[in-house]
Amino acid sequence: MKNIKVKKARDLLTHRPSIISEDAPIQEVVKAIIDDPKHRALYVVDKNSNLIGIVDLRRVTRYIFPHLFEEDLIGRGIIDLVSSETAKDLIPHSPTYVTDDNDDLETAFRKMMENRLEEIPVVDKDMKVIGDLNLLELFQVWMKGKSG
Repeated sequence: MKNIKVKKARDLLTHRPSIISEDAPIQEVVKAIIDDPKHRALYVVDKNSNLIGIVDLRRVTRYIFPHLFEEDLIGRGIIDLVSSETAKDLIPHSPTYVTDDNDDLETAFRKMMENRLEEIPVVDKDMKVIGDLNLLELFQVWMKGKSG
């Protein structure tokens, strides 16, 4: 996987990543997740379609069921999350990790593992989401390499 570029694996990448506007209400965020159950994250974009953050299933679950995470959400974090109204409000304050077509798959995989991500957005030089890569797709690349 070290020699395979993300761009070369395009045919295995999700061609339609789950993208949502920063102003989308929470109900629209939940609907987008339900409508595309293959994805474990939504990519939140600004008015210029530039990636500004990622909202994953865990974050949405914390919003909908905060009582299940009482010990995990202490202080300001719970207040911020519970008072969320839009997709932008749900973006965690941690950095957003991305990959691009020129990264090799091993680099993309390392970013995912080091940051406990199940999927990572593939962006162009302007931070526009052009695809995404998830662990299952990496498994497919590995299997394809083993079979021939």
